[in-house]
Amino acid sequence: MASSSQHIPVTIVHGNKKHSVTVGTSSPDGLPTLHNLRAEAQRVTGIPAAAQRLIFKGKTLSNPNQMLCEVGIEPDSRVMVIGQKPQDDPAIQTVQSIVQRADTAQSRLHALTEEVRGVANGFIPADLRAEALKRQSRQCAGIGEDLMKAVESLDAMSIDASREAARAKKKSAVRHIQAILDRVDSLSSQISTLQAQR
Repeated sequence: MASSSQHIPVTIVHGNKKHSVTVGTSSPDGLPTLHNLRAEAQRVTGIPAAAQRLIFKGKTLSNPNQMLCEVGIEPDSRVMVIGQKPQDDPAIQTVQSIVQRADTAQSRLHALTEEVRGVANGFIPADLRAEALKRQSRQCAGIGEDLMKAVESLDAMSIDASREAARAKKKSAVRHIQAILDRVDSLSSQISTLQAQR
């Protein structure tokens, strides 16, 4: 065993890019492990350690506690890293497009809220009020349906546990859309109350 901490120069290959790194350790035995290599790979590629697949001489390296010397990695070895950065994850891009649809619905909801406020404040002639509220009720229901479809799209997405960023983005999107749906319900109740008033 080494009496002092070793530092091993390694070339990390990701796609068509090569990164020269030095893998060190803070462990008492002074020998770098695959965990240390994953940390360096994350630093230079942006791929989270949990989402990385390390390949050395055609073999996948999976035990993070193995020392580099145990798997044959020596100074100037080349290790391939396979994985995606969180922002490159197609699941995140899908979630973002669903959130954009929800934000469009939220803008429509804001405009509709202003229209309902106008009816409530008497800015529309009494003879047109019933028809306006009926139209606004249909618009509100349509916005709610669009948002429910967005939630269903998110629910249908299966994202494995190693893609933490995508899972967090999906969870945040569901909360965001649910908050908009709560405002849709509130506006729908307000419209119903106004329709009941003659």
